[in-house]
Amino acid sequence: MSTLKADTIQSTSGGAATLTKQSAAKMWVNFDGTASGAASRDSFNVSGMTDDATGKYTASYTNSMSNGTYAFTTATVDTSTTSRGGNTLNLRDGNSPETSNIKLEGRFGANANNNGGLMDQDFMFVTVMGDLA
Repeated sequence: MSTLKADTIQSTSGGAATLTKQSAAKMWVNFDGTASGAASRDSFNVSGMTDDATGKYTASYTNSMSNGTYAFTTATVDTSTTSRGGNTLNLRDGNSPETSNIKLEGRFGANANNNGGLMDQDFMFVTVMGDLA
């Protein structure tokens, strides 16, 4: 049996290598929405996070997606005592996912103190599945 060891694998043109016959997350990020600048704790294929306003964020991709029809999932955890349960992280302002970034908004749960208003949350998670450009 042979073993292949490499630090970086790229396509022949120098871009991201194409995965075949398998699915893998093309982007993911774990960030703190309460920190200045929406500080990323850890990520893959994220060139930067922007804190656009209370509860509004942009995650920019290092390598763009091929189109805006990719799938994504989000999750949040609020460890404060001001809100429990039902908090969300969604696409922002009716935007569609973009090839170079995804714009998100965090909201209180409908049964929380602020009835669905925008909020910064402690732990915010995004995963993107689709094809890279």
